[in-house]
Amino acid sequence: MKNFEILSALLPVVDALEKYSIPYYIGGSIASSVYGMARATMDIDIVADLKFHHVSLLRENLEASYYVDENMIKDAIQNNTSFNLIHFDRQLK
Repeated sequence: MKNFEILSALLPVVDALEKYSIPYYIGGSIASSVYGMARATMDIDIVADLKFHHVSLLRENLEASYYVDENMIKDAIQNNTSFNLIHFDRQLK
């Protein structure tokens, strides 16, 4: 996968997080690749300090381009676990 494809899936999420001043960092294979240690997995890992009041805001900002399940996000916040956003065009999560 090319860098522009990854960025096209990543940047709208980053823009939404920054729009609402939600602290975040990018990890996983994307961060590893930036530092010169490429990995075979092609997903984007973002750790964000989401609160319940952010959920509908994120959905509204991202639902045109991503699969977004509000209940899954709320469960993840409540249980301190992860959830998926899936970019429709790139099929990246």
